Amino acid sequence: MKKVCCVCGKHPRVRRKDPWGKWERISDLRPAAGGKLICSACLGELVRDTVVMLKS
Repeated sequence: MKKVCCVCGKHPRVRRKDPWGKWERISDLRPAAGGKLICSACLGELVRDTVVMLKS
């Protein structure tokens, strides 16, 4: 099974510097509930929606 985001279905990558100063592309997926994975963009959107819902 390919590792993809459980919300958008994509496998986003981000650029990060390794300890030697070279750029590397790493996965942007984080573990979510139920053994699923979620990307940081969907996670941020989910958190914003939750905060708006709690404020209203």
